[in-house]
Parts: sequence; C-alpha cells; structure tokens
Amino acid sequence: MRQGLLEGRSGWQTLAVVFLGISLVKRLSGPRVEVLSSQKLRPGQSISVSAVPRRNRPRPERRSSGR
Repeated sequence: MRQGLLEGRSGWQTLAVVFLGISLVKRLSGPRVEVLSSQKLRPGQSISVSAVPRRNRPRPERRSSGR
C-alpha cells in the first residue's frame, strides 16, 4: 500500500484523496458543541443531569382561505 501511494498508483491515490476528503468534510461541517460546564469529579462525588421540560405553546389558528 505504501508503494501504491508513493509511487503514483492512481487507484491508491484516488482512495486516499476520497478518504481524506470525506473526513475533512465531516470535521468542518460537524455540529459545534457548546460546553456549559466542565469540572473534575473526585472519588465519592456524583453529578445529576436533568432537563427542564418544554412548554407546549398553542399553535396559532390557521385562517381559512374562504373557499
């Protein structure tokens, strides 16, 4: 495989370009994660993760087109 990439075998070069291109696109287009808090836990400590439920907003009534 090393000879294929270094000596110009087009099949291996194409495969390498496709693989590197896909990984680059995934890295650049991935979601940006916002870290809200980061702390180290010591032995015996624990954390609790919870979420506040969303309130269901009433949907605005659709106006009839009068047809």
